[in-house]
Amino acid sequence: MRLLSHDSLRARLVIAAVVVTVALAFSGLVWQVQRPEPPAAPTVSPGPVGGAVEAQAAGVITAPQTPGEDGRAWQVAAHAPIRRLEWTQGTAHGPVLLLTDRDDSKEEPVEEPAVVGLDPQDGSVRWYRSLGPGMTTLDSAGSDTMSFHALQASEDGEHIAVGLTAMPSGPYDSNAPREDGRGTVVVMSAKTGEVVRTVETADLLLGMALTNDALIIQASPTLMAEGSTISTYSLASPKAKPARWSPGAWLVGATGSNVVLSERATLKLCGSESCSTTTVTQADALTGEHLSSLDGVYYIHPSGWVGRFTDPASSVGAKTEHPDWADEPSELVDLGTGARVDTTGRNFWREPTPTGMIWVLKKDGGEAPVWVDAAPGQDRRIRSEPVDIIGSGVAPDDMLAVFRTSLQEDKG
Repeated sequence: MRLLSHDSLRARLVIAAVVVTVALAFSGLVWQVQRPEPPAAPTVSPGPVGGAVEAQAAGVITAPQTPGEDGRAWQVAAHAPIRRLEWTQGTAHGPVLLLTDRDDSKEEPVEEPAVVGLDPQDGSVRWYRSLGPGMTTLDSAGSDTMSFHALQASEDGEHIAVGLTAMPSGPYDSNAPREDGRGTVVVMSAKTGEVVRTVETADLLLGMALTNDALIIQASPTLMAEGSTISTYSLASPKAKPARWSPGAWLVGATGSNVVLSERATLKLCGSESCSTTTVTQADALTGEHLSSLDGVYYIHPSGWVGRFTDPASSVGAKTEHPDWADEPSELVDLGTGARVDTTGRNFWREPTPTGMIWVLKKDGGEAPVWVDAAPGQDRRIRSEPVDIIGSGVAPDDMLAVFRTSLQEDKG
């Protein structure tokens, strides 16, 4: 067998390398030319502001009734998926509901989200607004990555924000991930339903929050906080350009004036068998400047409240998982004021009221629930006197009941 000379072998290798390089370059060019353009960001077309007639005609809510049972002052039935997070928000002007008119009988079902403001005195519709067909709310779109509430209210109760994305194509699957993580956020007046500002994201929407005067959005080309951008949009000047900064953490909420960031994307870090904690940070909404941090946090609410262990260095705080976390000393913290409420041995949850929100605290067993006013300017002492809430429960025809009742009598 004849051996190739060193120079001849080198020449052949060079030629082969050139051929491979050209082939790869050509295939890359073809891929660039043939690669489909990403779909446009979902576009929301809110309908005009309507009233009770329009809302009932759309089938999203019924006329109020006076059931005369369980201490309910009034009750309506509404279309709202049970798994949606906090689809009722208390505001300064009455409860606001995030509803939907969805027909699953069709091969390609159509979901039309709608927002309804109720009169807290009698349950009648103050205003109604459809957000257009072909859209779905972000917290019901089948994603486990972005853990935020699609309906949020500002601390002062003057504005609400709704996070939306395009409906997935093809047969409906409630467990399927979203095809396009980009979204649209609509901010409305809680008093009138008028649209204050609409923002469409070009990148994946990772989080949203409301201060009293701004909409905060976190977006990224990837599903990671690293490399993401936070944009702060003024509500007073709807055409003003946003302030932008890089957080390096997850946007999980806001107080009346600042944003809340977390090392973890998940809002609830404790379950029935294990518990972990995170550190949250308050930052300036316009610049991202660090203002304060709080460790030992195991629960985050987008309104600027967190649940935490009072001794993060304890056995629970020192471990990633712990089965006895419910017995540890704990507290609710209002990040906006620094007020703290002892929750040791108590479960807690939020309830809408006729003009805002409260925190309800209850021990296991027969003890009556107590509560803390979450409205701005109120003291954070634990109270036991009667208070009215906007409750929810099951209604006929696969609808949900919304009603006004006393916290102490609620059996919803």
